[in-house]
Amino acid sequence: MTVRDEILRSALAAGKIADAAEVLAALRGDKGEKGDKGDRGVPGPQGEQGLVGPQGERGEKGDKGDPGLNGAPGESIIGPKGEQGEKGDPGKDGKDGKPGKPGVAGRDGITDMTWVPKGGALQLADEGVALGTTGKMNFVGAGVTTALAADGTSTVTIPGGGGSPASTVTGPDAFGAPAVVGVSAAYARGDHDHGLPAAPAVPAAATTVTGPDSFGASAVVGTGTEFARSDHDHGLPAAPAMPTPASTVTGPDAYGASAVVGSSALYARQDHDHGLPAAVSVPSAGASSDIGVEYLGVAAVAGATGKYADAGHVHKLPGRHTPFFM
Repeated sequence: MTVRDEILRSALAAGKIADAAEVLAALRGDKGEKGDKGDRGVPGPQGEQGLVGPQGERGEKGDKGDPGLNGAPGESIIGPKGEQGEKGDPGKDGKDGKPGKPGVAGRDGITDMTWVPKGGALQLADEGVALGTTGKMNFVGAGVTTALAADGTSTVTIPGGGGSPASTVTGPDAFGAPAVVGVSAAYARGDHDHGLPAAPAVPAAATTVTGPDSFGASAVVGTGTEFARSDHDHGLPAAPAMPTPASTVTGPDAYGASAVVGSSALYARQDHDHGLPAAVSVPSAGASSDIGVEYLGVAAVAGATGKYADAGHVHKLPGRHTPFFM
């Protein structure tokens, strides 16, 4: 029991006062001077996080990025060498070659012969082309002979050139062999043939084809000896299954709900929205009037108005009093 209660009880028991109002008036002293400003109180705990604001508008489209680097050049594969074509038709005869050097002198001792026509000059011609006239003609060469007929016709015999035909022929050359001038003194016959090397083995066409590869398969050089046909096709793997858009959306979540990865194979549409839970009820400001003067010993009351108290509100206290005894 407080001092105030003891004084009030004693006064009432002695009949000195009629009611409690007189006691309070007697106990209440003069109003004291305003006290000094108290120290600043300890900051209160941090309030709860505010509600999430609405999503902002989509930003403008960014600038186009720089072009990517060029890819590495692909490998080139050289195909097998084709079969050798058929032998072509013979070409036209070439021009006559330059006159050869004089042959070796014959062993019969006849090296030259002089022919002098009787009377007048002799007209000279080379294969029908006139060269001029002369009164004397001399045939020079190994084995040259002449005979004079009764009618005055002179027959001059000039033997053919030296050399003998070849009895062998070179070849056939291997593919890529270089040209050779040769040192043989024998001449090649007109119908000779050097032959050709055996035709190289030509790979056969493939009867199977690999594939289709699966996505991500590595490149393979291969070891086959057959060639791929020009119209071959490796095929393509089956197109992967494309996900479909979701027709439902989860939410809105309750405040404090945990994040969930999910297990759906459907994809979320770009403009989907999970929504938000209903806004919590925010209490309004309390009344502008106070609840009156508190007396010593009055118990604390939580209140039931549902309104919040201003941060600067003050609960009044009774003035100082001097206890007295009856």
